[in-house]
Amino acid sequence: MGAIIRILKAILLVFSFGFTKSSGPLQCYNDYAAELKCTLTLPDPNDCSENKASILIPKDRYFECRFDQIPTGGCECRIQDVPGFVIREIFRVNVSKGNAIWHMENISTEESIKPRRPIITSVVPKPSGDFLITFNTTYTKRDTFSKSLLVELTYAIEGSDDDVTKLLGEGLTTYEIVGSNLQPNAEYVLRARMKSSYSPNDVFSDYSEPRVFKTSPSLQNILKIILPVLCLILILCTFSIYFWFNRILKPWWDKIPTPKFSSNFVKQVPQLLSFQNELSSVSPVSTEKLMAKKI
Repeated sequence: MGAIIRILKAILLVFSFGFTKSSGPLQCYNDYAAELKCTLTLPDPNDCSENKASILIPKDRYFECRFDQIPTGGCECRIQDVPGFVIREIFRVNVSKGNAIWHMENISTEESIKPRRPIITSVVPKPSGDFLITFNTTYTKRDTFSKSLLVELTYAIEGSDDDVTKLLGEGLTTYEIVGSNLQPNAEYVLRARMKSSYSPNDVFSDYSEPRVFKTSPSLQNILKIILPVLCLILILCTFSIYFWFNRILKPWWDKIPTPKFSSNFVKQVPQLLSFQNELSSVSPVSTEKLMAKKI
C-alpha cells in the first residue's frame, strides 16, 4: 500500500512539474491555519461527486478530498487537518474524474490566503454616544500572522444600501464609531471581514455574523414627543380649572353670607358710633365729601 502511494505521488509530480497557475474552473484558498478549501465550477453541478482533488504539499504531505455540491451551484471540497502553511510554499492540485486527471494547478500559499471570518464579540455604547466595537480574529494574538490581519468594518441603517466602510490597521481588534456620525434613533447592522497583508491578491474572508445596535433618540426627537403632550396637559388643566371655578367654587362662594357689624360691637367702639351718627345726619353728597375729608 505504501508503494502505491509513493508511485501516485511521483505521478502527480510528473504531471504538475512546471505547470503554472491557471485561471480555469478551480480555486483553492487556505486559512493559514489548518484548512484548505477548493471550489470547482462544472457545466453540470450534479457531476460534483464524480470529481476529486489530489493535493500534494511539499515535505511529502498528500491529501485527497471529493467534491460535493453546494447551495450556490458549484462544487466544493475541504481539507481541515493540514499541519500549517508556509509562505512562498507551492502546493499542487490535480482534479480527476475516475482515474483520469483532467485539470492541474500550482498554487502559491500567500496568493491563496483567505482568513477565517472574524467574530464581533461586543458592541458597547458609551456615555458620549459613541460605540466601542471589539472583534475576535480567531487567530492567536502571539502569532505573527495575526498581526498581519486587517479588519474591514461595514455598517449601515437596517434596510439601507448606504454602507459605511472602515479598514482598520494591521493587528487592531477594536474600533470606536463616533455617535455624531450616526442617525439618531436608528437601528444599524454591523458586519466585519478581514484580509492579510501577506496576500498580494487582497482576498477577504467571509463576512462575520451581523450585529444590530441602536442609537439613542436626539433631543430634537424627544422634544417632538414631549411638547405636544405638554400642550395637551396644559389645555386639560386650563379647562379643568375653569370648570371647577365656574361650576363649583363660584356658586359655593356666592352662598356665603356677607358679615355685618353687630350693634353691640358698634357700641363698644365709640369712634364707630360717632362716625355712624355723622353719616346719618348728612345728605348722601355731604357724606361723600365728609368721608373724603376724613380720609
